[in-house]
Amino acid sequence: MLKKPYPYREGLQSIIAEVGKVVPSAASLRYEDVADPSIIDKLDKSGYIDGLYR
Repeated sequence: MLKKPYPYREGLQSIIAEVGKVVPSAASLRYEDVADPSIIDKLDKSGYIDGLYR
């Protein structure tokens, strides 16, 4: 488990590419369409995540 669970861009792009082979409409999706790292980013910048491991 990652200490800071940001969405893994390369991993999601690989998944989108594989799903796009079966569901052609999914091939046009982008990372930004399926992931929103802003919530984790806010928690990270606030120090909340680091505080969990103290």
